This record gives sequence, structure tokens and C-alpha cells, in this order.
Amino acid sequence: MTHNCIQLGKRSTSTICKRASISHPKQNVTIKCNYPRSLSASSNVILHSVPENYGNVGMILLQKGKPVIPQQQYRRPFKYPFPTSFPTPTQVFFLMAPSTDLVDFCVRLPKVELHAHINGSISPKTMHQLMDRKRAMGTLNEELAAWQVPDSLERINDFFALFKYIYQLTEDEEAIRITTRNIIDEFAADGVKYLELRTTPRKNPATGMTKESYLAAVLSVINEPRDDIVVRLIVSIDRRNTLEEAFEAVDLATKFRSQNVVAIDLCGDVSKGSFEALKPAFDKAKSLGFKITLHFNEIMENMVEAPALLAFGPDRLGHATFLDDASRQHIYGNNIPVEICMTSNVVSKTVDSYETHHVKALLKEKHPFVLCTDDKGVFFSDLSNEFVICSNTFKMNKEELYESSYRAIDYIFADTKTKEHLKQVWNEWRMQEFN
Repeated sequence: MTHNCIQLGKRSTSTICKRASISHPKQNVTIKCNYPRSLSASSNVILHSVPENYGNVGMILLQKGKPVIPQQQYRRPFKYPFPTSFPTPTQVFFLMAPSTDLVDFCVRLPKVELHAHINGSISPKTMHQLMDRKRAMGTLNEELAAWQVPDSLERINDFFALFKYIYQLTEDEEAIRITTRNIIDEFAADGVKYLELRTTPRKNPATGMTKESYLAAVLSVINEPRDDIVVRLIVSIDRRNTLEEAFEAVDLATKFRSQNVVAIDLCGDVSKGSFEALKPAFDKAKSLGFKITLHFNEIMENMVEAPALLAFGPDRLGHATFLDDASRQHIYGNNIPVEICMTSNVVSKTVDSYETHHVKALLKEKHPFVLCTDDKGVFFSDLSNEFVICSNTFKMNKEELYESSYRAIDYIFADTKTKEHLKQVWNEWRMQEFN
């Protein structure tokens, strides 16, 4: 988000910067701006508009990426005395730690994740593991060996370029099994009790991996017995696919249906391809009884497709960032649940800020939505972090966070027995947490 919240002196209204950029990782909020040349050593910097859910605030000055003074910790009202001498220009960072109580609650809270792409959910830790594996096998090429696994959002200059390296790390069935298992473990550790992963079948002739063996590898892990999380699979059709490839994806989903494949998804680069070209494959999937979720209106340019996508009758919509009156009326009127990925939208710049995110309208209208991560490995935001962000941004209390999580059970692609089991888990947790 952006704030005019950093002021000089006790009464001064002048600002260090008019638009301080604030990001929201779960561990901290970082305010970054340029240190003014005119600031005197006797000045205080006062940080305003600090959310109530944040406790300690630290400050650090950097020049050319190196600390000028050690990081200092302050408590409210967050007034910062500056050193007697300093180089200019300098960047100033304020590090705000969220309330430990809120973060811990959001991790403990049982949660449902319904929009998680496998390849985008690979954590940096798993990327390092896969690189070490290729190194040990002697298959690590020079380009991949020179690549630095990103450890922060600032390191990702090109979102789609990252997948070039991810695909090289996951080009055989064992790598797919390692990846899928780690992703499920990480979601479970974050308090997710029901997870729908999604992926587009991939092949790699060089390693002998086919689209069928790819899905078989994913499902072999999804169906490993465990009692801490329930996992299902959505087979995605990429907008760039040919109609033949789309039919192939539906056929594979049908073949593996008994192994917990529950739905078909339309995904991929929103500037490529069209739904109309792939619609016959989705018609077939629907006739076979598969649930359907569609990435919908992620960018303005996609709005031309909205009538066709909505007329198809999807069971859920992903993102639904831009809505004209006709789309809004149809979605609200038919109570179509929306998969909300706040951090993904903010980082991808399809929305300006968390405060202006379209989930605000859904909250106001009490329309069905589910908080999701989209690509937790790429955007460095797990599901509990999305709940922390939603709480801080829209002043949701713990009861409201719980109710939002509980309602999500009604929107999962699972049978009644699974939904009833999950509701029992949620109710038992609530009794222990709130009583």
C-alpha cells in the first residue's frame, strides 16, 4: 500500500517521500523511501498510520545497499532521532513486525486453499533441493547453475521468466514427486486442512516424461495416506494450448478421475489464446460431470471474454479482478464463489494496493469468496499470510477470519461426506480456540 505517513519533526507536515512503498510479508512490513538531503541531525522522523496489529518497529539506513547505522528498535509513538552525520542520498527502511498473536492465530486457523498452481507454489527451499539433485546427477547445465534462486520479491524482475528455470528443475517424474510432496507438507504446516492443487500436464521428451506420467507422479503423492490434510487435483488447460491438447487434458483427467481429480481449469498467460477456441474441450469436461473453474478478467483486456465465460456456467472464478455491471450482476446473482489471491494481484500490479483490492467489494456484498495464494513460492506469501493481510487491511477480527475460513468449505470441489468431515474439524477447533 502507499501512505503519506512519514513526517519530519514533532509538528512538521513535510514528508520524506510522498509515496512510501509498503509491502506486506507475514514477518514484517517494509516502508522504503529516499532519505532527504535537507534532514538535519536534530530532526525526528515520525511514523504515522501504523496498523494496530503491528508492534515493534525497527529502522535502518542504507547507502548503496550497506547499513549506515545499526538497525534500531522503537515502540509507539515511533519517533526516530537521526545520527549527527550521514551520507546522502540514503534509503531509509522501517521494519514493522505484525502482532505475534495475529500471525500465530492465522497459522493455527484451519484453512482451505483452492487456487494453488503446483509450479508456482515451489518454495525457494525446494528449488535449492532440486538444484542439488541435478548437480549430483550431473545434469545441471551452465545457465541453471548460474541462476540465483530468488529469496525476496524484489529479486523477481520478470514473473514469467522464473518459470523457465522452474521447468528445468521439474523435468522428470521424481522431481515432480519431490516438488508435490514438499508443497503439500508446506501447506499442511501452515494450517491448511483441505487443498486443491492445479497443474497443466507437461511432457519432456529428453527425460521420457509424458503428460500421463507427469499426472501419475503428481497423483501418486496426492494419494499418499496422511491424516493432517485432504488433497485433490484440478487439471488445468493453458490458454496457449491447441484444441487437441485441451481434449488430451480432459481425457487424462477422465482416466485419473478415480484418483481424486475433481475439476478442469482455464489458466495461463491472459494475453494469449482464447476461451472460444478451447470451449469444445470444456463442454466435454462439463458433460462428464467435472467441476469447472475459470481464470476470469485478470486484466482489463480480458473483459471482452466475460460474457462467454459466464454463459458457460463455471462453478468458481479465479481472480475476477475487473467487473463491468453485467458481469457483476451475473456473478452476484448466481452466487459464484471467487478465488481471491491478494498478494498475487498486488505484486503482479493488476490491482494498485491491498486497500483497493476488489475483495473489499465482496466483503461489503457478503459475496462468496475464498482467500488463496495462487503461487506461494513465486510471491513469497503462504495462506496464513493472506489472512494476516486481510485482517490488517479490512479490520477483520478473529471471529470474522474463522467464519471466512469455515464458509470456504461450501465452495470446495468435494463430496458431501468430505465437507461434513471438514466442518466437524473446524467446529472442534473453534470450541478449543474461543472457549
